[in-house]
Amino acid sequence: MDNLTSIRLGMAENEEQLTDEEKLQVAANLLGYKVMPVDIETFIESPHYLGNIFGDGQLYPYWKKKLKELFPDPIHINALIVVLTGAIGTGKSTFSRICSLYLQHKIDCLRDPYKTLGIARGKSLNFVFFHTTGAKAQSDFVDPNNRNKEESPYFNGGLHSPNIPMADVVDGQRSNNSIGGDTIFQVLSELNFVPRDTAEYKLDQAVKRIQSRFLKVVGYFILIIIDTSTRGDDTIADDFIKSNPFGEDQVMVVRASIWEAKAHLNLYFRKGFFWFYAGDSTHSPFIVEDPDKEITMEMDRSRLIKAPKELESSARYGLKSFIEDQAGMSTKSSGKLFDDPDKVRDQFNMQRFHDEVLTVNFYNKSDKLIYQLDRSIREIPTDKVIFPRYDLGVTNDCTGIAITYFDQFKFFDSNQRVKMPVYRTPVIAGLSRKVGEETSLYHLFEFIMDLAERFEIGEFTADQFASRQMMQDLEREGIKVRLLSVDRTDSAYIYWKNMISNGLWFGEENPVAIREACELSFDGHKYDHPKDGSKDICDAICGSVYSCYENLDTAIQLSKKYRVETQNKFLQQRMQRSDDVFKDMLQGIYG
Repeated sequence: MDNLTSIRLGMAENEEQLTDEEKLQVAANLLGYKVMPVDIETFIESPHYLGNIFGDGQLYPYWKKKLKELFPDPIHINALIVVLTGAIGTGKSTFSRICSLYLQHKIDCLRDPYKTLGIARGKSLNFVFFHTTGAKAQSDFVDPNNRNKEESPYFNGGLHSPNIPMADVVDGQRSNNSIGGDTIFQVLSELNFVPRDTAEYKLDQAVKRIQSRFLKVVGYFILIIIDTSTRGDDTIADDFIKSNPFGEDQVMVVRASIWEAKAHLNLYFRKGFFWFYAGDSTHSPFIVEDPDKEITMEMDRSRLIKAPKELESSARYGLKSFIEDQAGMSTKSSGKLFDDPDKVRDQFNMQRFHDEVLTVNFYNKSDKLIYQLDRSIREIPTDKVIFPRYDLGVTNDCTGIAITYFDQFKFFDSNQRVKMPVYRTPVIAGLSRKVGEETSLYHLFEFIMDLAERFEIGEFTADQFASRQMMQDLEREGIKVRLLSVDRTDSAYIYWKNMISNGLWFGEENPVAIREACELSFDGHKYDHPKDGSKDICDAICGSVYSCYENLDTAIQLSKKYRVETQNKFLQQRMQRSDDVFKDMLQGIYG
């Protein structure tokens, strides 16, 4: 039975009989403490420890409160990982340095650190400080820590058990100095400002070292701190907060604005306040004059922030930098496919006449998609060649449906030499399924056949998943088909992006599709949705537009079906006129 199991059993058996102080003493004895560590407040305020540096209110009360939340008593640590993000200049690095020093104090109080921590004798414990460069890690963490130790009577000669070496190790993007050591504490500073693959690697290595070496003392001695300012919303820190594989009880998130961290200085809100909306996946940030009128039901009201009037001029001068640097919040990411969500919303401006996501009765063949989409389909001029597209989801994802046609050319010079095509996608929808049913491929097949009765289909495209049989059936019916993936390369999405950015694409208003488009981010290989999102409808739109573009010579022509129908009508009218003339002649002769 290890020490931690003994602690839990011992505490459970005697919980009702022991006072809180006695419980801590029992835990301390079982963990192998020779001396009970002082609590975090004493460690900060007492001149024997860090009082000469941080005592008498020199540490922001905001951070003192957060330290007490993290270290509720001398024994326990309330999180395995702390994510410090938010505004710049609030004191995040100071918080991290105090944590490292307090953890050294806790280890120093152990009777036999090697035995308690389960490491080989003679090895040192590493306290690793990662920054964008090793030099920054040295200047921002190790050098200040050394100065603090020199001013502390405790660290400058008063240690209880200096029988285990504890080394401060600096690390940067181009180094890997923490490899091979027993790392019990690690700061990953400004992780949002290093390349994504580097950030992910450093975080992954930090977690794996703990899981392989110190898992049994998590909650008592181990700590990882992600200490980084805010930068966009598609960053390693924000993704970690969203996914959080360790659970809320193991991850502590601190996101401080400049006015929260420095509230004790009484500098803010003396002149009043103003409102701003921090932005979301489909709305850009903006100064809010009247929240009741300007914040719609589509917006996340938790992103409506009250800020001090003293900072309003800074916000109006540069709202994005104000939100990230001083409010400490995300706005939108440079890794997004679309930098301007308002532009995206503007281009989805064609009226919708059906539900955003449709369903059909799997067992009812007469429940046709053409009926549900008929009003939108009637927005397509009959002389146009259309390019329908499916992004198929049979059992889990919904199926994306889109129909695009070439509208006209837009000229960019007075001589009409520089021209670009304008596309319209008047049919945009998702197709889901009823509980216990799969997506009906029969209904999807019949929908294309129904379209073929009204229009010339220039090309039908679909992704490869579950679509080959349908495409064979359509090809047998004389419809041109092609497998077209929008994931193998980013060409299709980049083309669609350029069309939207230049006002050359217009689509049916569909909130699901708009949200998907605004959330798309480049993951290093393709444009993909966030972990809890989707892109089925956007894949259909993008593929439909790209199919039309790659068949532009066909798309710009009058539909063959329209030409045939027009010619037939002309011949019928001509025959009717000839027949009328002949009748008039007979009437003139015999009348």
